[in-house]
Amino acid sequence: MMTTSIWVISLEPYSKTNSSLEAYNKTNNSLEAYNKTNNSLEAYNKTNNSLEAYNKTNNSLEAYNKTNNSLEAYNKTNNSLEAYNKTNNSLEAYNKTNNSLEAYNKTNNSLEAYNKTNNSLEAYNKTNNSLEAYNKTNNSLEAYNKTNNSLEAYNKTNNSLEAYNKTNNNLEAYNKTNNSLEAYKKTNNSLEVYNKTNNSLEAYNKTNNSLEAYNKTNNSLEAYNKTNNSLEVYNKTNNSLEAYNKTNNSLEAYNKTNNSLEAYNKTNNSLEAYNKTNNSLEAYNKTNNSLEAYNKTNNSLEAYNKTNNSLEAYNKTNNSLEAYNKTNNSLEAYNKTNNSLEAYNKTNNSLEAYNKTNISLEAYNKTNNSLEAYNKTNNSLEAYNKTNNSLEAYNKTNNSLEAYNKTNISLEAYNKTNNSLEAYNKTNNSLEAYNKTNNSLEAYNKTNNSLEAYNKTNNSMTQKNMKPISSNTKRD
Repeated sequence: MMTTSIWVISLEPYSKTNSSLEAYNKTNNSLEAYNKTNNSLEAYNKTNNSLEAYNKTNNSLEAYNKTNNSLEAYNKTNNSLEAYNKTNNSLEAYNKTNNSLEAYNKTNNSLEAYNKTNNSLEAYNKTNNSLEAYNKTNNSLEAYNKTNNSLEAYNKTNNSLEAYNKTNNNLEAYNKTNNSLEAYKKTNNSLEVYNKTNNSLEAYNKTNNSLEAYNKTNNSLEAYNKTNNSLEVYNKTNNSLEAYNKTNNSLEAYNKTNNSLEAYNKTNNSLEAYNKTNNSLEAYNKTNNSLEAYNKTNNSLEAYNKTNNSLEAYNKTNNSLEAYNKTNNSLEAYNKTNNSLEAYNKTNNSLEAYNKTNISLEAYNKTNNSLEAYNKTNNSLEAYNKTNNSLEAYNKTNNSLEAYNKTNISLEAYNKTNNSLEAYNKTNNSLEAYNKTNNSLEAYNKTNNSLEAYNKTNNSMTQKNMKPISSNTKRD
């Protein structure tokens, strides 16, 4: 199943330094060139019958909504995102004012149309008044908060991010103290400099045969591993990002040229120490005092926990993923039974059925020798754990997620307190019930109608839960 994530990184300074995605596109021929040259997701759809076929065959999230009363029911029952929208005028207002994702769906008709019509985020911005208008009008999340009563209202009501902001001075203080994103921006001039110097993904592709090779050979991660010695080397040598940097000249070169992550590492003893010791997050924690130090210095998550009873209470009460696993037979059963996504597929009729019906990941695996080959060669996450002492060692040594699970009661308590995921779990019986009732992704695939239909019919995540920013609002 493919997930599209949207990252918003300090849009205010991002816009001021002309390091926006528009400049990124103009200079590097970033996503635009990526689309034109590689035929990006469009070609991906045409060749792999991936998202395009997925949309056509599955009817995507729409059926999912109709059948499962998924997030919509989730909102109605848990008073979760729906109440959040009603109270904070968050994502719902966002949709109404900016015609953001909604307009995006109507105009672009999915990523394929998005590619054809918009030719990248630049066109997307011009047409949808999306991120570009967002930047011009809102001047970042601050304006977003003031205008939409989004995160700001959220902060006022939940004493969540607001308290976090007051104590830590938000990311700005974080930047000033850690020389994190702020220093990154001052020194590197953000993505723009990165683009000019490194030629961004284009140069990355040319040098590392990374995504470019990926597109040309369509051998996905396997070819990527063979050519770049990327994840494959990562697994074999267990030198993590350091080896990755040394072999591919990827992040390492990025660090050397931009003084980006490298400088960040030097100052914060962050990823650099992580790379040097390669003791995974444990060394990262010991050397950098990672999140702990982060909490102590910035009063970040720690203060956030103390004030908001957020993650801290979440930790104390919950039982985290472990309890979540025990109750829902979710990730725990997933781990015990599955030993990888393949087993997961066989047991849950999840991704496997998804593959069979949609010719999605399965065909993707067969054609691209992607995740399937990845699993065969690396033995998936299990081998990854055994060889790299990655998540497994991480759990054993750091008592990380495992301890976190034992102490926290994580999502379970979180559910009990917030009536959030718990109610969701009780009603839907979590992923297990979800799988049993919905036949998981299979039913999801069979019934759906893509995010577009989902948006139009359900007015759920896109129209209900997502709220846009007023185009006529000015930064305070």
